[in-house]
Amino acid sequence: MKKHITLSAVLLTLILGLTFCGQKDSKNPIYKIVIPGGDFNETTTMIEMAIKGANMRIISTLDLKKGLESRGENFPNYKVYQFCNLTKGMKVFKKVMDFGAYIPCKIFVYQKDKDIVVGTFLPTSALEHFGVVDNETKKLVLEIEDEIISMIKGLKG
Repeated sequence: MKKHITLSAVLLTLILGLTFCGQKDSKNPIYKIVIPGGDFNETTTMIEMAIKGANMRIISTLDLKKGLESRGENFPNYKVYQFCNLTKGMKVFKKVMDFGAYIPCKIFVYQKDKDIVVGTFLPTSALEHFGVVDNETKKLVLEIEDEIISMIKGLKG
């Protein structure tokens, strides 16, 4: 009896696992670059200038290293910039009010060994969760995404 239950549990796990694995989206919702041998402080200054230069407002900067070290944890340099362009954001919200779950836009930057990693969550990935979205809204979200990617690519010089 015990072997029958164990075998059934294993088969159920395999069936469920294969079902859920088959439904995963293959598109990576994160865009990131690595800057070999980059300087963390220089990179964060460049990110701030790029965000402001794209007519976006920095809402907050989360300094995870500082926060975690204040709790006694050793953590590498890591910041998350939260920013937005309310004019463009408002146009998206008028069509997809629940998009607020994905705002503000974010760029993360962290030090990994001697390299700097910079990335973002792709706003177009968020649209996939809302079903049918009109082409005008998709185009606007893609425009915002392209601006963010351009800011990040610009860091590589």
